[in-house]
Amino acid sequence: MADLAKRITKWQVKTDPAKVQAVLAGLRDMMTNSVNAVFPELVQLETETKQVLDGEGIATIQYPFYLDFARELFRLRKRGISGSSLQREVAGPNGEVDRSRTCCSRTGEDQDAGLRCRGVFPWTVIEPDTG
Repeated sequence: MADLAKRITKWQVKTDPAKVQAVLAGLRDMMTNSVNAVFPELVQLETETKQVLDGEGIATIQYPFYLDFARELFRLRKRGISGSSLQREVAGPNGEVDRSRTCCSRTGEDQDAGLRCRGVFPWTVIEPDTG
């Protein structure tokens, strides 16, 4: 029980509204600049992704899954992850590209061409076209 009481006390101290407000006030300008820089790119990413999904005939109920995947790739690229490191992030447990997470699995046009996704993620070409 002592551990429980200690945890609760630590949480209460850490989440004190006055402390949180002071931290956010100090970071607000930097956070605003970051949002202003990144949001236009995210809007473009989501718009392009939706256009390709619409063109491929993907049901709109599935859009959130594709958008989540696109945002994850965007986040990884922003962190400087690319090439084989990015491919490992996209790969399934067996090391193969997890086609169920990409729109490529619907068209079959990328069988031997690496991960291209027909333009959904044009900046995330992981492997060059081999054929």
